Amino acid sequence: MTSPHKDLPKGIFIFVGENDALLTTLAEKIRTLGQEHIFMDCATPVENIKVNDEVAGVFYFCKEPCAQSSQYVFSLLKHLQNQFVPHAIICHFSCGGRVFSLIDKSNVFHSAETGIVKTFALENPGLQVKSIDIRDLNNMPDVDVLWKEILSEDNLVEVGYDQNERYVIEANCVPYEGNPRDLPQPKTILAIGGLRGITAEILQSLVSAQDHLIVVGKSPIVEDTFVDVKDERELFRLIQEREQQLSPVVINEQVKEILLHRERTRVLSTLKDMCAKVSYYSVDVTNDSVFGPILDAIDMEYPKIDIVIHGAGVIRDNLIVNKSEREFAEVFDTKVRSLFTLDKHLSLKNIPYVVLFSSLAARFGNIGQVDYVAANEVMNAFAHELDRKSAGRVISFNWGPWSQIGMAARLEKNFRDKKIYVISPQQGCDIFLRELHCGQKGDVEVFVGEGHE
Repeated sequence: MTSPHKDLPKGIFIFVGENDALLTTLAEKIRTLGQEHIFMDCATPVENIKVNDEVAGVFYFCKEPCAQSSQYVFSLLKHLQNQFVPHAIICHFSCGGRVFSLIDKSNVFHSAETGIVKTFALENPGLQVKSIDIRDLNNMPDVDVLWKEILSEDNLVEVGYDQNERYVIEANCVPYEGNPRDLPQPKTILAIGGLRGITAEILQSLVSAQDHLIVVGKSPIVEDTFVDVKDERELFRLIQEREQQLSPVVINEQVKEILLHRERTRVLSTLKDMCAKVSYYSVDVTNDSVFGPILDAIDMEYPKIDIVIHGAGVIRDNLIVNKSEREFAEVFDTKVRSLFTLDKHLSLKNIPYVVLFSSLAARFGNIGQVDYVAANEVMNAFAHELDRKSAGRVISFNWGPWSQIGMAARLEKNFRDKKIYVISPQQGCDIFLRELHCGQKGDVEVFVGEGHE
C-alpha cells in the first residue's frame, strides 16, 4: 500500500447507512480533522439528498443489502457524481462481501455493490475510490488502519480486512489434476438463454444423441413471413412498402429482429437434430410469477436434471452518469432475478452440475457496464455460496470476449489493439468441456481471457 494523501479534499462528507460503530468512528475522524459531515439513512431517496456545498467524499455501508439497495448505490453515485471535488473519497463498506465470499457465508448483494464501485472508479479516475470488505464487525480493523487504506494511492479498489490483516483477490493459473470424469449419459440439460451467443455455441458442443435438452429463452419462435427473402436491403424495402408509416430507424430494428429470429430458429433446429428431445419455453425470466410456474412444470416432467446452464443476459452500455435506473434494472434483473427464481424452484444445490456464465468484466469492472458488472459479481458470489451447500460441481465462468459472437468485427480489432485477446468459439467450447470433465470440486470461478486458459 502506498503512502496516503497528506490533505483531505475540501468540502462536505456524506455518510450513508446505519449509524453504527463503523461509520460513526470514521465520522469522528473526519470531525477531528476539521471537516463537515452529514448522516443519511439508506432509505433516504437519492433525489432528497440535496447538498449545497461541493462533496469531498461519500462513505456507504448497508449491513443487509438487497437488490433494491444495490440499485440505490448506483443511483447515489450517479446523483452525486457532478458534485465531487477532485480527489474526492468514495468508500463503500461491506461485511462478508466480495472478498470474503470466497471462504465465508456472504450476502451476494454486497458483491453487486462492489461491482458498481469498481466500475465507478474506472469511469472517474480523478477520485479516490475504495470498496472495503470487513470479515467481522465485532473485530473491526483499527481506525488508523482503515484510514490509511482509504487514503492510499495504490489504485486497488477492492480489499478485505480480517481485523488488521489485509486481503486481496488474485487469480492463479492452476493445472488440472486427476483423471477426466465422464458426464452422465444420457443427460438432461436445462439452459437459460440458449439460442444465441455463447450459450448456443456451448450447447452444440455439449449435447449428444440420447440427451434431453430444455431451453428457456425470452423470444417466441414464430413464423417468418419473409422466409424467402435473404437480402437485408430487400427486407427493408418490403417492410417499407407494407408499413409506410414506419420510420427508417424502426424498419431497421424490424430487419435486425427478423435476422436474430432466423438465427434462433436455425440453432433450435440444429439442436433438435442433435438430441433425442428438445423443449423450448419462451418466457420473460425477470417475471417470477411467469418463470416460476414454467420451472415447476419442467421439474415435474424432468425430475432428474443433470446440468443447469444459466447464460441469460442483456447489455445496455452507457456511462453511470448517463444510464437510467430502468436500464440498470433491466440488465441486473435479467441475470439476478432469474438466478434466484431458478434456485427457488429447482433447488440448485441438488443439481450435479450448475454452470453460470459470468464475465471478466465482473472481476475488474468495466466502463459503461456498471449494471452488467454488478449482476455478474452476484453470479460469482452466489456460485461460491452454492458450492459450499452442494455436493455437485458449481462453476462460474468469467468469460472474456468471444470472437464472431456478441460483437461486430470492428470491436474485435479494438480488443486486439488493447491487447485483450478474444476467444474463438472452438476455444471457448473446448475450455468449457475440459472444465466439466477435468475441473475439481471447489474450483468455482474460472477466468477465461487475455489469451490464457
